[in-house]
Amino acid sequence: MRMQTPGVIRRRGMTTSAPPHWTSDRPDWTTPHSLFGALPTALGLVIRDHTVGELRPSRVPAAPDAGGQVMSRRWAEDLLHRRVPHALGIYLAGGWGVLEFANWATVRFGWLAATPDVVMGLWFAALPVVVALAWRYGAPGPQHGPLRVSADPSKSVAVLPFENLSDEPGSAFLADGLADEILLALARIPELRVASRTSAFAYRGASEDVRDIGRALGVGAVLEGTLQRSLDRLRITTRLVSVADGYNLWAQEFDREMEDWFEIEREIAQNVARSLRVLLAQPEHRVSGRVPPSDIRAYECYIRGREYLYQMGRKSLGYARDMFRRAIALDPGYALAWAGFADALATTRIFYPDAEQDLAAAEEAARKAMELEPTLAEAHSAAGSVLALQGRLEEAEERFSRAIELDPGLWEAHYYFARDRFQHGEFERAAKHFDRANEVRGDPDSAFFGAQSYEALGDSQRARAAYENAAEAASRRLELHPDDARTATILSVALCRTGQAEAGLAWARRALAIDSDDAGIRYNVACLYAVEGQPDRALECLEMAIHRGFGKRDWFDRDPDLDPLRSDPRFQTLMEEAEARVLPRP
Repeated sequence: MRMQTPGVIRRRGMTTSAPPHWTSDRPDWTTPHSLFGALPTALGLVIRDHTVGELRPSRVPAAPDAGGQVMSRRWAEDLLHRRVPHALGIYLAGGWGVLEFANWATVRFGWLAATPDVVMGLWFAALPVVVALAWRYGAPGPQHGPLRVSADPSKSVAVLPFENLSDEPGSAFLADGLADEILLALARIPELRVASRTSAFAYRGASEDVRDIGRALGVGAVLEGTLQRSLDRLRITTRLVSVADGYNLWAQEFDREMEDWFEIEREIAQNVARSLRVLLAQPEHRVSGRVPPSDIRAYECYIRGREYLYQMGRKSLGYARDMFRRAIALDPGYALAWAGFADALATTRIFYPDAEQDLAAAEEAARKAMELEPTLAEAHSAAGSVLALQGRLEEAEERFSRAIELDPGLWEAHYYFARDRFQHGEFERAAKHFDRANEVRGDPDSAFFGAQSYEALGDSQRARAAYENAAEAASRRLELHPDDARTATILSVALCRTGQAEAGLAWARRALAIDSDDAGIRYNVACLYAVEGQPDRALECLEMAIHRGFGKRDWFDRDPDLDPLRSDPRFQTLMEEAEARVLPRP
């Protein structure tokens, strides 16, 4: 299974170990001495189980047919985060020492025989107080999963999605676009750590305390805000909150004309940077250093198009193309819209080869974007994608390299360049750029293909970690877009690769229920069933994928996930049928 990546033979063999359990070597709990000796041991085992990675990401949703009955482990993460186990460990060790001293002193100095019992009683009485104090005042502890605490918490921030207070639903795209642009601007500051979009946007509409959100994201500050639009007027409120104490580091309300949109973006980003004592880079017209459109409506269409593009579904890509066309019609000189249109055409061709997409039109759109704005990183990245599809590999690498040079934090450049390198067997370079793309957006696609790159390199440990990140990111995206069949497929594969086959297969069935006509999803689910020892279902899905136009012949020949089916006569019949359909080689 390659989630729509051309034929590369991958290595497998990743194993999943069961969590450790206590068996016949359990300590004797019958005496006070053994009780104090056993509790630190038990606590140590609990801490060990959590720190070796057996604690699953708390935001991975339960299998759809489990009905949400799987108990959440969020409490365990909170305990670790607040260092309750650390406090208990110290308290237990200290209590054990005091009890041993009491026993020794009773024998040595003739103390009352009941002294050890009194000490134990006092110890137990104080235990709830210790737990409560640790919970209330515990310092931030280690984070589990893909999120990491910045070395300097004062120079780390998360940008939450802005709340749309407007009556018109379309303004929600403006609110997301505002948060996106501010996030991109801040992410370009080398000394500032910024939580990924996927991680931060998972808290859309959350009722949690902003300090708890900041701690979960591993940042020192959180930016939140609201947007209200009335005709051509905007009212935007923002506040930057310190995670340590909950006080506002900065807050401001903007009541401006719609035409001041990009100036507002710039001011917010500058004030956030100033509050965190870092310098904002690229003081161009826009926060992101791009030339703004002449018509704000073109920008609205553009950000809608990008949102649809990132979903990468067949229907969403169609919506993306339409949005970019509208943006170009409103402002023919808008370079970003031309680049987005080229990306949408190229991406459709990458993921859905059966869809007839005009690469000549994509090439022309990318060229137009570069003519309008020669230093626009998105334009060079779009040109690289088109050139790669045309087989002009050296030219493609030049464009991707130029895009990364212009904007090292551009997700598109890293992601599409990594896909091109993966296709041509350069797995180390592919893994490097997939990892960088995942750092920028925290998206499931980058993490997933990064995992497959590490599999191809034979690095099972890093592959498993990347699959876990992919599952985390996929679950977050599904919270925002529950009908995203492609992401559901990624989640299903990632769960199976990390030893959660039952949940993975449930999500595979969910993906088919969302979009049963997608040939790529059918193929990927077929591979999943084949690996999990369900040949009948695998062959059924494979047959439907072929009937729906799945056209990558090399995958049938090389994909190791199909190996369990190759001796089955039904598989041979399907290959003959595929041959009769004259499926083209990519």
